[in-house]
Amino acid sequence: MPVNGTSTTANFSPVYTATVTKPSLGNITADTVGANGANINCGTAGSICSATFKQGTSVTLTAQPSAGYSFTSWGTTPCAAVNGNQCTVTVGANFTAAATFTINSYLVTLSKASTSSWGSVTSSPTGLA
Repeated sequence: MPVNGTSTTANFSPVYTATVTKPSLGNITADTVGANGANINCGTAGSICSATFKQGTSVTLTAQPSAGYSFTSWGTTPCAAVNGNQCTVTVGANFTAAATFTINSYLVTLSKASTSSWGSVTSSPTGLA
């Protein structure tokens, strides 16, 4: 009830939920603390995989692969900008973020130093030696 001719106005900013699909081969973090006080750190023990953000908030997600893996892509995450393993989202709706990681592969070159009978080289699977 207004008193003595005063008025009260309330302005509310919509909040939306960002949900991270927990990666099995890495971790995803956010650089911005959500409106609910949570900061996304998904992939580790005690993971926080969702947070709410006010509309218009810019949130940068970072994908960190586990040892022996590499970041591949952000899939269907609604990134406004991508810079390597970072995805910036301008919050305007609820969204889900997911990162894809792949196992690293290495080229191994093997050559025999001699054709003598000093030993042999075998491989598993066969065909590499």
